[in-house]
Amino acid sequence: MPIPKPQGGEQEDKYISRCISEVANEYDVEGQAYAVCKSTYDRDKMSKITDTMSKVMSRVAYDTKFRGINLMAKGKDDPCWDGYEMIGMKDDGTPNCVPVKLAEVGPRGGIKESPKAPKSDTPNKDPKGEGSAKGDASGKSAKVSAADEETLKNKVKEFNEKESNTKNGNATLGQLKSVFQRGLGAFNTSHSPAVKSASQWAFARVNAFLYLLKNGRPENPKYDTDYDLLPKGHPKSK
Repeated sequence: MPIPKPQGGEQEDKYISRCISEVANEYDVEGQAYAVCKSTYDRDKMSKITDTMSKVMSRVAYDTKFRGINLMAKGKDDPCWDGYEMIGMKDDGTPNCVPVKLAEVGPRGGIKESPKAPKSDTPNKDPKGEGSAKGDASGKSAKVSAADEETLKNKVKEFNEKESNTKNGNATLGQLKSVFQRGLGAFNTSHSPAVKSASQWAFARVNAFLYLLKNGRPENPKYDTDYDLLPKGHPKSK
């Protein structure tokens, strides 16, 4: 899927949220979708700069921010270029790609252990939404903002309009509201902070669910937490 372009006057946070919701399924490595969308926005912003010095300074800042990150990587590919390794995440949510260091010898002649990136299930230090990952296929218990619900309605309509999407069943607003609610809860209770917005995390989960509904299997084999929301007759329905 091509990376969506920023629309005229679109704010950065709204563009990144929209972009991630459209491309998240293509990126398994944490933070990679955010990095791709953020870099696209920054490049679009740089293209509108006319002052030479400002353009040079913006380019330097861009190269520093995305140094070592392979923005073309997809799926399970390494998010860093050869010669770099991912050591956790930067504060802005992008992969922290640093030059690979040769093994260091400790004081007793042994090899020093290298630092490791945090696991994807690293508990959030501020779990504000603990217990909010609920919801069933009816969607009645899911609490979704009016704006987000409107987006989910459009996703249901677009999905069901294509006959090739519905061979395993139609999407319903109730399903997507519950998936969205669970996504909010998952963001708030246990995640590595790659994405700063809970709604971005939740929409990515909605897209993963629609892929599962259409194809009869999840794109990421580890995603099996929403099988109970699938319609009867779906290959993965519980």
